[in-house]
Amino acid sequence: MRLLAGTLLAGSSPTIVEQGSTCPSATVSQRVQAYFEHPPASDKRFETWLAHDDGIWSLRVRSGVAERVFEAPTCETVIDAAALLIATTLDPNVLQAEPVGEPSTSTTLVPLPNEPPTIERSPISAPPSEPEPAPWPPPTRPRKRAGRITLGVELGIDTGAFPDVGALIRPTFGFAGRPWSVEATGAFRTRTGVDVGTVPGVGGEIGGWSVGLRGCGRPHLPLRWLEVPLCGGVEAGQVLGGGIGFEGAQRAAIPWLALYGSAGLGFVPTPLFSLSLHGEVGVAPLRGQWVIEGLGEAYAIRAFVGRAVVAAQVRLGARSGS
Repeated sequence: MRLLAGTLLAGSSPTIVEQGSTCPSATVSQRVQAYFEHPPASDKRFETWLAHDDGIWSLRVRSGVAERVFEAPTCETVIDAAALLIATTLDPNVLQAEPVGEPSTSTTLVPLPNEPPTIERSPISAPPSEPEPAPWPPPTRPRKRAGRITLGVELGIDTGAFPDVGALIRPTFGFAGRPWSVEATGAFRTRTGVDVGTVPGVGGEIGGWSVGLRGCGRPHLPLRWLEVPLCGGVEAGQVLGGGIGFEGAQRAAIPWLALYGSAGLGFVPTPLFSLSLHGEVGVAPLRGQWVIEGLGEAYAIRAFVGRAVVAAQVRLGARSGS
């Protein structure tokens, strides 16, 4: 990536700030300067961002609140389009042709027999019409972007609703567009122990499993190798518990439901792979209990859910299409 600020002339001058990828044969500033023998004075500021993705070059041009995006198979094409846009913004008459005088012409009428002598007539040349200012380039039709199949695995720690801190394993399968995704999840939470307290060595082990669905958005960032996934989801399954330390201990299951939101920071070294860290918080509206006969309540599910998760994801399929 490069950051290049180009100024066309001294004094009150337009400024072009170029960011993103580098085109080996041209810059926007150079192409804009080629339009002017004496550039006009202006205090306008233009910001450009050049990117190359899946064989397509894209160039974003921003001036104040106005923004245009050009896409083409070559970097020279999008740079030329952006330079034309900037040049015509600075001076709408920059593309007017120099006035060229029309050559004088004459027509000779050849007389037929018994007609008057030859007459030469010079047509009156109409004054050249004033050319209209060059319009801005027509908007580029955006390419339709196809989605991708996503496969992922997430490892983390879980606390809050369950006793103590346990490990969380969660595979994912989904469909990702740009900048959103929808994913199905399956999770397993390892068992952690709880003591009844009144009798030493008597207690239980509690874990669980769930399946769920979540949706995520990924706001646009200037750095293409970073992303900030913001997600919300729901999961349902079972909390599994079993008694330990006494005769007749049995295993039992109660329903599990959780609603959660998450925010993360992701590293995307290639369009096919991402690695991210997420923090999740949620609520568990079903407040089940384990009761040991003769000893009373062993544990009650708490309402708070808190997790820290590391996620690796592979993104398969074409990213863009026509």
